Amino acid sequence: PGRRAAALGPRSAPLAHLGAAAAAAALVALALEPGRAAILVERDPELATLARRNADANDLAARVIELDVLAPSAA
Repeated sequence: PGRRAAALGPRSAPLAHLGAAAAAAALVALALEPGRAAILVERDPELATLARRNADANDLAARVIELDVLAPSAA
């Protein structure tokens, strides 16, 4: 538990996962840390949908954002 907590940061902080794909890694981390939330960022809409479904199916608190963090700004 000590190593996991150190690797994931403070329990009160949400886990952030960029390039989440189907969110397998983030969902394992959430399962190991009950009560933790996550913010998952995925640019592919189909993978973002799959990440949402996976989080919902496992009753885990994950907010999935569809965003390409490397895309030029629209500004």
